[in-house]
Amino acid sequence: MIVLAQAPREGTFVDNWDKWETGLIDVQNPLVNRDQFPGTVIPVKKPRERYGHMTAKPVDLLQHLIRIFSAPNALVLDPFAGSGSTGVAAKREGRPFIGYEIEAEMASCAQQRIEGILL
Repeated sequence: MIVLAQAPREGTFVDNWDKWETGLIDVQNPLVNRDQFPGTVIPVKKPRERYGHMTAKPVDLLQHLIRIFSAPNALVLDPFAGSGSTGVAAKREGRPFIGYEIEAEMASCAQQRIEGILL
């Protein structure tokens, strides 16, 4: 399960976008079914390769979330980077990425995965 949270907005959603470039959703870009979007459930398959991490996320889902929730070139932050799926997705979307991971083995795996992405 992925939980989406947003800080309280300042003024309207458009005001928040103008100030912070976040808070709006690009509904023109559905991942699965245009008739289903927007919705609260996006069905995707779990990744086959988990890179040694028990909760690896589908990169295509993370790319989709990055596209619909952030502006082009916006910085993507993952404070629990794990095996680096969010970083891979951010790089594929052409966005800068900062990730933190306290497990040295996972941090090394994430770094290798992210650096190995060809654009």
